[in-house]
Amino acid sequence: MRRARNLVAIMVSLVVAGPAVAVLTADAQQSSAATAVSVGIEHTCALTTTGGLMCWGDNSEGQLGDGTTTDRVTPVNVAGLTNGVAAVSVGGAHTCALTTTGGLRCWGSNSEGELGDGTTTNRIMPVNVAGLASGVAAVSAGSSHTCALTTTGGLRCWGINSEGQLGDGTTTDRITPVNVAGLTSGVAAVSAGFRHTCAQTTTGGLKCWGSNSAGQLGDGTTRDRNTPVNVAGLTSGVAEVSVGGAHTCALTTAEGLRCWGVNDRGYLGDGTTFFQRREPVDVVGLTGGVAAVSAGVWHTCAVTAIGGLGCWGRGTEGWLGDGTTTDNNTPANVIGFLGVVAVLTPTPIPTPTPLGVPTAPTPSPTPGATTTPPPTSTPTPTQSPKPTVTFGPPISSGGNGFPTEVIVVIISTAVAVITAFLGYRGIRTARRHP
Repeated sequence: MRRARNLVAIMVSLVVAGPAVAVLTADAQQSSAATAVSVGIEHTCALTTTGGLMCWGDNSEGQLGDGTTTDRVTPVNVAGLTNGVAAVSVGGAHTCALTTTGGLRCWGSNSEGELGDGTTTNRIMPVNVAGLASGVAAVSAGSSHTCALTTTGGLRCWGINSEGQLGDGTTTDRITPVNVAGLTSGVAAVSAGFRHTCAQTTTGGLKCWGSNSAGQLGDGTTRDRNTPVNVAGLTSGVAEVSVGGAHTCALTTAEGLRCWGVNDRGYLGDGTTFFQRREPVDVVGLTGGVAAVSAGVWHTCAVTAIGGLGCWGRGTEGWLGDGTTTDNNTPANVIGFLGVVAVLTPTPIPTPTPLGVPTAPTPSPTPGATTTPPPTSTPTPTQSPKPTVTFGPPISSGGNGFPTEVIVVIISTAVAVITAFLGYRGIRTARRHP
């Protein structure tokens, strides 16, 4: 039975020779300067100004690449990669590095073939990815799958494929890279996440594939896709994409931010906790002036053009950085940084009528129509405007009086959230008790 490798917080069987590197001294650490960083579930890697790569944290699967499985509380050099590294991407329990010569090397957990070396053997030092010793432009490591963008604009993926996250038209796991259907050229960027993947095209469009249980593909459905589909309303004008656990966010060329997928804890920042969004919605207060976005498993953060930093979603353990452990369904200013909103005014959430309770008859909404929920109280001059909520086709009622579509949405969202949680717990359990 394969061990759980599902996450969030999205990346040739030749072992590189060389001794394991010991933990660096404090003086050596202070002499290093970082140019980039990538964070995984329980380990982190940083690229230095000299082109070297250093990692720290959990090392139970060899994901630090130092030739051991010893956890490290301070950074250690990755074996064979003390220079010549151009980029790094940290996945669930594996890591991949792009070299300055365009080659790709990966290490760590390989139970699902996520290292792409033609085996399912864990690696404690970097190995070459089969067929990608050159010609790679970018890499994104997901929970247990990895994708690489080639210099010709093509996209190749490998690893677990249970929900079609490799995009090759199957659900067959792959231990070496395969082409993503319809994306052998014209790709500008890629982001691999928990169980789905998205790619930005050179024309500014966005396509996603894989798990869609919470609408995270943004195509208006909850149907898994094993080949890329267009994200509704984003066939052009996309500047950046970030894939999270069961939600996705896109930065537009107009510097606006839109998100979709699971939303029961406010992960989308649209001012509601409406179960899920199957199509993109605007993030409240961030329809312009956004410079970057990062979607995690349980929360999302954005940087504005003037250097402001805001986060929203689940506030457990202080994940939002706003000084509380409270969930936020709109961006909250991160303490110590410039804010993304001038005044933090909570956005009221409409109180839904309990399921099964009779209400005055109202016209059925037109499919795809936009409706504004009724206010829960009489608006005052200082009250923030309520967000617009987009509904799907008219809801049909089941025999028990409960709207069938609402029941389906609740169940599918619960499955997505529980799966992500159990996947995370499974990773920790498998790592501590192999």
